[in-house]
Amino acid sequence: MNVADLLQKHAAARADEMALAEPIAGRWNRSELPMHKRYRCLTFKELDGDSSQLAAGLRQLGVTPGTRMALLIPPGIEFISWVFALFKAGVVTVLIDPGMGRKNMIDCLARVQTKGFIGISKAQAMRALLRHRFPLATTNVTVGRRWFWGGATAKQLRALTVNIDNSFAAEPSDPAAIIFTTGATKARDLLAENRNAKGIYPAMDYLTANTKSLLDNGHVNKDEFSATGKDVIVIGGGD
Repeated sequence: MNVADLLQKHAAARADEMALAEPIAGRWNRSELPMHKRYRCLTFKELDGDSSQLAAGLRQLGVTPGTRMALLIPPGIEFISWVFALFKAGVVTVLIDPGMGRKNMIDCLARVQTKGFIGISKAQAMRALLRHRFPLATTNVTVGRRWFWGGATAKQLRALTVNIDNSFAAEPSDPAAIIFTTGATKARDLLAENRNAKGIYPAMDYLTANTKSLLDNGHVNKDEFSATGKDVIVIGGGD
């Protein structure tokens, strides 16, 4: 089963219901404005149609199932539509956490031997300037304005007249993505009432202290933090 099949099922059952809402800078917090002027919205039908169009465009460029392509787009509607498009085309999506820094990002992209980049102008400029690091990246799509580099643009793919095919029929053993991630190093505090009450700790402090103790000494340092025998409530995501 292809993950994108779930989107197609929702598009069939809930076509005109809102699937995504992306805040518009400078407007999203203006409650006097109607929803469509504060957020860029897509229904399930629109998201399914747009991602299918992009997937068909990639096929027309010669992209075949199993091809590795890096997706370098900020989070938002455009990113999500491309994620589904790549699933539909059977592309192995390469995702990288930008928090690892530019040098590590470039090293990871070079190591994975991606066959192309789907990215914003800044990402494509980096690829073009460092083309010797990415000799196999011959199929590239720019999201936004294309400058001195070649390749198609997302706007061009959306304008193509294409046959909308079914999603790639994935097998359980088929690779779906290669994801390079990094862990956080600093806690994000919570501005809430009673934040400083007794017994509330940033998870980062708890995890790093106990992990260090386990690695160094083989046991948890109970003088630092210990959750043994206690009821614990975790507020937030991630861990």
